[in-house]
Amino acid sequence: MSSVDTWFGEYLVTPIFKVLFYDLRQLVADVEDEAPAAGATPLEIARARNKGLPAVVVWLAIGATFLTLRMGFINLRAFWHAVRVTKGDYDNASDEGEVTHFQALSSALSATVGLGNIGSVAVAVGLGGPGAVF
Repeated sequence: MSSVDTWFGEYLVTPIFKVLFYDLRQLVADVEDEAPAAGATPLEIARARNKGLPAVVVWLAIGATFLTLRMGFINLRAFWHAVRVTKGDYDNASDEGEVTHFQALSSALSATVGLGNIGSVAVAVGLGGPGAVF
């Protein structure tokens, strides 16, 4: 099992990490990047690097800006409509179904928050060891 982990870390995770978290300051400034030790994990590479602007942040900002413009600012225009739908202003008591709009929203949020909690514990244990949970 350890050989599989090593292979994935070396040939899959580390190259993807280097692309997504490339420090974009290096394109415009003379910032030296410390070379990590051979066989370093992505976490060790991140600790060795200077803090900068990761490429993934710029990519997400460009995507959000494009979609906001392309869809005519629907995220701003329809905000109150989404609130009214969630409150149940458009509910019809004669419609079939057992789940209200609010229950559906609550279910989706609980799944999202639950995954975030699990992921946070995993990161805490990875960074600080098992004692981080207690």
